[in-house]
Amino acid sequence: CGLANEELAEKERRRMKDCFERYRRKRAMRRAPKDRHHEADWENTSGSDNTDTEGS
Repeated sequence: CGLANEELAEKERRRMKDCFERYRRKRAMRRAPKDRHHEADWENTSGSDNTDTEGS
């Protein structure tokens, strides 16, 4: 009985993880445009090497 219970828990855990991953992906997709824009800005400002070469 315990073994069957363990198997069920494992299956449930996997299903939960699957659902969670899908949920996170969906949220990321919905948030993507804003985040990508922000990320690009941050990358440009923090990447001093790139900006320096571009400036000179």
